[in-house]
Amino acid sequence: MTVRLREALREATDDLPGYPVYERALATARRTRRRTAAASAAVFMVVAAMVWMVPLQHIRGGTAGAASGAGSGALPDQIWVPTGALRVTDPFPIGAAAVLFSGMGSDEDGTVGVVGADTDRYRALHVGIPAPAGQVVLLSPDGTRLAYPSEGFIAGPRVNVVDLINGSVQKIPAVVDGSAWSRPLGWSPDGRRIVVVDTVPVDAERSEYRNVVSLVELATGAAVHLATTGDTGSSLVPGYAVAFAPDGQKLALQLDDTVVITDLASTPGPTFRLPADSVLAGKGAWTPDGRTLTIARWQDHRWTLAGVDPTTGAPLTDLGMPEVSGVTAIRLLGWGPGGVALVAAYQPNPRGVPSVMPIDQRIHYGHVHTVRLLSLAPGAAAPVTRMAAPPEVKSVDVADELIATGRSRDAEPPLILLGPRGWFWLVVGVAVAAVFFGRLWYTTR
Repeated sequence: MTVRLREALREATDDLPGYPVYERALATARRTRRRTAAASAAVFMVVAAMVWMVPLQHIRGGTAGAASGAGSGALPDQIWVPTGALRVTDPFPIGAAAVLFSGMGSDEDGTVGVVGADTDRYRALHVGIPAPAGQVVLLSPDGTRLAYPSEGFIAGPRVNVVDLINGSVQKIPAVVDGSAWSRPLGWSPDGRRIVVVDTVPVDAERSEYRNVVSLVELATGAAVHLATTGDTGSSLVPGYAVAFAPDGQKLALQLDDTVVITDLASTPGPTFRLPADSVLAGKGAWTPDGRTLTIARWQDHRWTLAGVDPTTGAPLTDLGMPEVSGVTAIRLLGWGPGGVALVAAYQPNPRGVPSVMPIDQRIHYGHVHTVRLLSLAPGAAAPVTRMAAPPEVKSVDVADELIATGRSRDAEPPLILLGPRGWFWLVVGVAVAAVFFGRLWYTTR
């Protein structure tokens, strides 16, 4: 009964005998409905709080311990793609990540995910452009920061570095004037420097470009020019182009089929060409003793790791690693105890990949079904799977400090694959629905 109807009834029946009894009955009914609505709301709020506490405890656990770096964590043996994960800049920061992966959304929107170093907490970062993990978005050696290019032309060309401990973002402007795009290529082992590449047009029509590679000091913004190369499409392959020596005092750059060794001051060093069907193996290309540079070779759909002299490029003693077959490519991420190499192995889509295809096309999303992490131990008969991923995941990166420990853990999936942000909106949706239908019930009685 609506308010207007009740007032009209009161005016029409004020002088009727027995009406006070009827009015008291109406008042009692109103109080009963209000108490019922209040009790229902209270019960709902208690239930909602209990439901929310489950994901809340999940996202809060372990944050303080993870803040010290990925070296105190372990590599999960499997990862998932949760729906509604918190963003890296949301409250309850992840602290440090073990794994960075691309595959939290469509290939085009560039949403990447990270997994905690010590517990299976997930966070997401929206980049806005295709952003393969370990190629366009890079995880720092200690797992506490992500480097990625800015989205679009509005923000201007720059590299962003987001801190996973406090959610802050450092913006590194393009090093070269007139740059059309700036993106990261590699972290120094101490995390104090980052290699960036600026793509710069060479004419007003922007029909041709050149790539300028620089080493940037994060604390000061000071930059050192490392190399300049034409933009031929395969001259710089992110994920393979840069490898720092373990002491951080020199690095290897692959430009086309040539490897250039330089120091932090860009002092000219050795230069040599790689054999056909070979590529600098990845960010972990230097062996832990710094005496050997590792290349990846493919032949007949089989991949092997081989060592070369970093001063001459001459082949060295065979590393004795098992071959990896049936994959489009492998990428060396680093070395664990006992000289065990950790590689990302790109699984081909059902159509397969021609053996003559260059490395940048081999790891393209369209040719990759999913990716696995494999351990290659000297003298082993076959690779050992260290981490599996669902088909949505097309590329990964792992914190260097965690790789060095060799530790692994049994992973647990997110709660019904629904992340905390998904839980939050689920609870909000139920609350709004309860209020709407409760009010509808109240006003129609």
